[in-house]
Amino acid sequence: MPVDPGPFEPVLEGLPIGIPLVVDLDGTLLSSDMLHETFWSAFGRDWTVPLRAASALLQGRAALKRVLANAARVDVTTLPYNPAVIATVKDWRARGGRAVLVTASDADLAHAIAEHLGIFDEVHGLDGVRNLKAAEKADFLNRRYGPRGYAYMGDSAADLKVWPHAARAITVNASAAVRQRLRGLDVPVADLQVADHRRLPLAAMLRPEHWCLALLALVPLLIGHDLSPARVAQGLFALVCVALVTSGAGVIRDLLTLEADRSDPV
Repeated sequence: MPVDPGPFEPVLEGLPIGIPLVVDLDGTLLSSDMLHETFWSAFGRDWTVPLRAASALLQGRAALKRVLANAARVDVTTLPYNPAVIATVKDWRARGGRAVLVTASDADLAHAIAEHLGIFDEVHGLDGVRNLKAAEKADFLNRRYGPRGYAYMGDSAADLKVWPHAARAITVNASAAVRQRLRGLDVPVADLQVADHRRLPLAAMLRPEHWCLALLALVPLLIGHDLSPARVAQGLFALVCVALVTSGAGVIRDLLTLEADRSDPV
């Protein structure tokens, strides 16, 4: 029975059904990065996590990601998924194609995400030693599926090491610089540019409405009736410092409670 063309047919048009659609996780399937997600989740539960993370980083990024994944408690049902990517993968599988999630993030988390979404036939992730990113990911995919034996959906400059070996390069919200470099490679390209409304504008994150508290830094200046250039400069410097501390504290608080806020946005 024929399948009706989906909304993202131009991305998949002409792609042989026999080759798998390989999807990256960070910045592609997710609009965030699991390294950041696991760090803030773990830090919110244990203040020693930054110290343990720094120690693990001495052994490499793979060890760092495994330590953070083990310390974190990430609710995969609340992660910021990219609905356009999910719809594209569903469209591909509805046509009889296979979809594979391959990521440099922790394998256990990748499997949990795949189980939650139910749209992937295979899952490959970080095992604490192998870091499936850039050239290492390309080598893994070439050995498993063969050069030009897969389509690859990614988003970043690191994926430029993978795309030249793919049957088709599919970018997801990639920067103009990445897309321009990709155009110089000998590979068919399709772009999936979707507005991401979940990313909070920087101004909103900094909460400028709370900066009124910083005006208290000017009280000594006004009480002292000393408006010399040096004193005014000191007062303004103090005002900026207090505003930055206020905003920084708010941002850190939001990051530490991010999972709870996603579960109960009200």
